[in-house]
Amino acid sequence: MKILVVDDSPDERLLLKTVLSKAGFDDLLFAGDAMEAFALLGLEQPGQRASCAVEIGLVLLDIQMPQIDGIEACRRIKADPRMEDVMVIMVTGQGGKESLQEAFAAGAVDFITKPYNRHELLARVRSSAELSISRARLRAGEKRLRDITAALGEGLFVLDQEGCTTFLNPEAERLLGWRAEELLGQPLHRLTHYQHPDGSPYPDADCPIHRVIETGKVERSEDDHFCRRDGSLVAVSYVATPIREGETVVGSVVAFHDITERKQTEAELRLAAKLIEASPNGIIVTDPNGIITQVNPAFTRVTGYAPADVIGQSPRILQSGEHDPAFYAQMWRSLLSSGYWQGEIWNRRKNGEVYPEWLSLTRVLDSQGNTERFMAIFMDITERKRAEQKLEYMANHDHLTGLPNRVLFIDRLQQALATARREGTKAALLYLDLDRFKPINDELGHEIGDAVLIEVARRMRDAVRETDTVARIGGDEFVIVLSGLSRNEVAEKVATKLLEAIPLPIRVSGHRCEVGVSVGIALYPEHGDSVDKLTSAADSAMYQAKEAGRMRYCLYDGQPRSPAAASE
Repeated sequence: MKILVVDDSPDERLLLKTVLSKAGFDDLLFAGDAMEAFALLGLEQPGQRASCAVEIGLVLLDIQMPQIDGIEACRRIKADPRMEDVMVIMVTGQGGKESLQEAFAAGAVDFITKPYNRHELLARVRSSAELSISRARLRAGEKRLRDITAALGEGLFVLDQEGCTTFLNPEAERLLGWRAEELLGQPLHRLTHYQHPDGSPYPDADCPIHRVIETGKVERSEDDHFCRRDGSLVAVSYVATPIREGETVVGSVVAFHDITERKQTEAELRLAAKLIEASPNGIIVTDPNGIITQVNPAFTRVTGYAPADVIGQSPRILQSGEHDPAFYAQMWRSLLSSGYWQGEIWNRRKNGEVYPEWLSLTRVLDSQGNTERFMAIFMDITERKRAEQKLEYMANHDHLTGLPNRVLFIDRLQQALATARREGTKAALLYLDLDRFKPINDELGHEIGDAVLIEVARRMRDAVRETDTVARIGGDEFVIVLSGLSRNEVAEKVATKLLEAIPLPIRVSGHRCEVGVSVGIALYPEHGDSVDKLTSAADSAMYQAKEAGRMRYCLYDGQPRSPAAASE
């Protein structure tokens, strides 16, 4: 440690150098006045110290000096925060003792009188030097302590027996919004722990931190709060530990964490749990290995499986058998590559019923990008499928008779022609128009007319195979598609059956109704190889049958024939 001697007398400086050097104090600096001392101490360079000032621990400062006396020089030295650990010993003559009180007020720690008593001088220098070294070590220890507590990542404060603050680390300052000097010596509870979150008082007697000092037992809280300087609250968890001197509790040390983010996360998780519970969609959560860990009530309502039935199981328990392994392989490839998959899938309920569902799969990642879990959200779309099927049925079928309409008829005829081309078979199109239907509809009413059409449609279906198509394409116009024929004569036999069955009397609401039918036949490939050509040919043949006297069938480019003629 360096000692700085400040005296305007060269003889005094030489005397002090001789005495101190012989006593082993070799690292000495000398200044003839206050300004030279300030320069050596670095006080002329605000914000930084001279290189030697870091090591100066003791200043011997003569009171009687020109321009700036020792008392004023001491005051200026100790006014600089950087000089906090520098000890100042005032040097005074026999007549200057009356100024010592002012010197001590300026920051001096001791005094030496002239002429020097060698033993007294060395004793006072050694005492002050040791004090300087002790203070420096204490400051270094405090700095290390603050550095350590600052690195803890948690708030830390120390209270004395009265609950007043004796130490506060930087994290506690940050979390509470107070500077350490504002809280030191202050009752911490009354500044940071005085109210509940609802604003009601939080008495000292209810404070677990205060109980530590009374009981000497560790107190913990996983969910409490402190008040910040601005009056806002910070959610905290803390551990309060007693500080003992022997058997006496002399204070407590409190370590605390800001749990605001944790509480927000917990609130979000609670909300997510409520949403999962209340969701109308079924939800399945699995671990990274695809083992079910959680399901919601909607899952049970849809599948019939209780949580205990499936937790710990693979979702394969729901497979219906309607999809091949390639379907599931593609699903997993998509899920693992993009983190998401959705689509329609058929699964099986606990009672064995197979049902359709719309399924969305999500891969959930942790902070490291690894799979944490998988989540499946699904809805039973049975009713939607039924509605879609109903709409599709309505779009393709006659609302009165339930027969295919013109749209579906064209599709069926295209399929029949494609099959015939592929398999080398024949096909036929029969075009039918009812005779004597208009008078029934006009005279007896539409309800009677509708009933007659329904019965006629039934008779037509009964006259053909299940693989054939009967369609209503107009008010009293029908078509029949015969597919997979080996001989053309089959079409004529079907026409004959129709001519025999349709004219039979129909009784509706006490009325006897009779209708006839004219049938035109077009054959594939003889009369056309497309929908338009066959339809045109069959329609033309039907009109030819009507012109020949009705109740006949006619092949395109052929002679009209009645049932009797066909049977000959």
